[in-house]
Amino acid sequence: MILEHDFDGRELELEFAKDAIKYIASLWGEEVKIQTKLNGQNKVLCCNQAKEITIS
Repeated sequence: MILEHDFDGRELELEFAKDAIKYIASLWGEEVKIQTKLNGQNKVLCCNQAKEITIS
């Protein structure tokens, strides 16, 4: 599942986003990604089935 943060100039609160993506991944049962902007750069937060978070 790929979600997109509708960036309106405010960045996601990273710790909240990590908790939220872990919860969504547990409901979905597979990898979940959130596309967003952090520090002015496009980033993707990924949560795999083992609840490991990566940011690329």
